[in-house]
Amino acid sequence: MAGKYGGMGTSDIKRIQELEAENRKLKQISGVRKKSSCYYCNELLAQATVLTIINLSYRMIQ
Repeated sequence: MAGKYGGMGTSDIKRIQELEAENRKLKQISGVRKKSSCYYCNELLAQATVLTIINLSYRMIQ
């Protein structure tokens, strides 16, 4: 753990772990299982996936 998060406080480490777990969940939901180091790309992809799902649901309702 010290190697990966060297010099960080425990609250920082905890927050990073929460974000990583959330990121993994979003990747699973969107069907993307490729390993990517670009957090912001993954975030945008997840947002786009959610918007697409909402859009499709809205169209089905109408």
